[in-house]
Amino acid sequence: MKDVFEELEAEVAQIVVDRKHDEIKRKNLLISNDNLIAECLSKEVFSIETNSELNVARFTEMHVA
Repeated sequence: MKDVFEELEAEVAQIVVDRKHDEIKRKNLLISNDNLIAECLSKEVFSIETNSELNVARFTEMHVA
């Protein structure tokens, strides 16, 4: 009977370890996701600014000519 309880305790301990591992993995994925979102937003802002500058330059060329 004691062996059964020890086996159950070992299984519970492993489940706790697995759960903590999964929680850490999930948090790391959320951090990676946040970093990817920030990178995409940064690139989008750069793209918008670049397009805006190009449009101003084209408009200026047309207006001057």
